[in-house]
Amino acid sequence: MLTNKKSLLALSVVSALALTACGSDNDDNVVVTPPVVNPPVIVSPEDPTPLSFVVTANVTDVDTTDVVANASLKFFETVDGENVPSTNVLDVNGNAVSTIDLTNGSFVFTLKEGSTVNSLIVIASATGYASKSFTLDLTDKSADLASLLELKSTNVEGVKETVVEQAVSGGSSAETITAQAASGGADSTVAVEAGTVMRDASGNAITGSKVSLALTTASKESGSAAQITPQGLSGVESNGVAITAGVANIEMKDDTGVKIKQFSSPIAVSVNVPATTKIASLGRTIQTGDQLDLSSYNEDTAKWSRETNKATVGEMVGTSSYKVNFTTNHLTFFAVSDAAPSCQSDMGVTISGDAVPAGGLYVNVSSVDAGVGGYLKPGATSATFIAASVAQYYGISAGATAKVTIRDASGNVWYTSGTEVAVCGFLPVTLTNPVQTVSETFNLSTVCSNDATVTKPLSGATVTYSLPNKAASVASGSGGAYTLANLVQGSTYNVSINPRLAGVAPTSATITADGTAESATVSVACATSTGGTN
Repeated sequence: MLTNKKSLLALSVVSALALTACGSDNDDNVVVTPPVVNPPVIVSPEDPTPLSFVVTANVTDVDTTDVVANASLKFFETVDGENVPSTNVLDVNGNAVSTIDLTNGSFVFTLKEGSTVNSLIVIASATGYASKSFTLDLTDKSADLASLLELKSTNVEGVKETVVEQAVSGGSSAETITAQAASGGADSTVAVEAGTVMRDASGNAITGSKVSLALTTASKESGSAAQITPQGLSGVESNGVAITAGVANIEMKDDTGVKIKQFSSPIAVSVNVPATTKIASLGRTIQTGDQLDLSSYNEDTAKWSRETNKATVGEMVGTSSYKVNFTTNHLTFFAVSDAAPSCQSDMGVTISGDAVPAGGLYVNVSSVDAGVGGYLKPGATSATFIAASVAQYYGISAGATAKVTIRDASGNVWYTSGTEVAVCGFLPVTLTNPVQTVSETFNLSTVCSNDATVTKPLSGATVTYSLPNKAASVASGSGGAYTLANLVQGSTYNVSINPRLAGVAPTSATITADGTAESATVSVACATSTGGTN
């Protein structure tokens, strides 16, 4: 039998209408609202923790005050009487540093948290300069410190470096290796006899086919000898301070780079010493046959040692000096000296005149016998450079005289004694600012590389500034505003910025010293927050 399709369709429509009507009366229906998704949020990085104490070390030319750009530094600290590579020096990013190669002559560092280190020995070296060690007094950590590590060029009158090369076989030369360095009253010679076996620090014969011998010497009369002598020579003197009469630095290495430190038999060395050199114990000037103390400095341990043998005064050279001779079976920096009574007072200055500016001032104390430096903190009215307890270590004698010069980081002279004056005790100085100076604010912010509209003042960065080729100063500040103080009016300054943010490289800027605030931004890849839903 055939079904009536029209009747079935009508029935289906009626059933659907009936079900719909029933649903429209249900009060328990739930209406689902789609979630609101918040847009991503760009988040600026947290500021680095500000450093509570920093030291600025500037390597400069002692004569020109220009920075020595490509210098190297080695840091030592004393542990149980021995000097060892420092484990407490940190760069401003928190990385431990015991050696570092510089590109701009300046290095800002801090100390490991909880460190009890109160002094560091720093050896500074650079091509074309005599290496030298300096002792930094870090006892006072109440304010940032700065220091000049002043090196003497080997290309000026009174200082001479000579390098000779010689073929070798089996660790020795078939010919005597000789070198002479002479300039402006300085004169030194060294001779390694033919057949002498040259050895490394462990006593092994060298394996190279050629050696180079570098001999450096300096004149006492010009003060150059004192300027290249590593600090601390008097630490080996038991009868007062060591008064340097002559110096010679001898370095040898083979063509494989191995340093020569020992010899199978002693080598001969001579240095010229001024005829005016006095022997305190005899109460007279030197003469042929006298013997002087001989000390050596080991750059690998940053330590002076007294040699067991003496240096003997030989024949007169012309009318103004004697040739002093000694032998040695090892290589290093040698100093010929005599003893004198040590200073028993603190050494420093009392200040009047213009105030010590923000950024501080550097003090240079130099004579034919010794050279030391100091730092005047901003606003200081007096300063002690050498305490009486360490005057002997620094070679300050009871009757010490020296020329005293006080400069700012740009090399401008604020005071000079002109001639040598007594420095065992406190010297009154009147400061005079020689240039027109201004200060200005340097505003530093971060800007997100993934959204340039997101910016934030950057605190905790390390900002340094300097005139071209001059020592750098560290800017102080908070809230992203850094003060560039004691700027020479109208001069252009280089500003170096270390954001101290992970993955963000240091950058730089230039400003003109006119008292007008300057600003700079540091681009950072900011984090993106997913926002969430409402």
